[in-house]
Amino acid sequence: MKRKTVTARVTTEHSASSYGQPVIVMPDGEALDLASWTLCGYRVEKATSEERSLLAEVFKPLGMIF
Repeated sequence: MKRKTVTARVTTEHSASSYGQPVIVMPDGEALDLASWTLCGYRVEKATSEERSLLAEVFKPLGMIF
């Protein structure tokens, strides 16, 4: 299956974000939480330095470096 590229943003400023956990906000405004983006196979290809910091907060406790 060919991957599709979409432009999304990583933020904690969305109603789907709870306790400061970042979500990925898709172009239609819907948000994917960590479980959704992991289970659905989404990958972050590019991120701003602010987005990278948010993602690092999530992945570092899991022993993953982003």
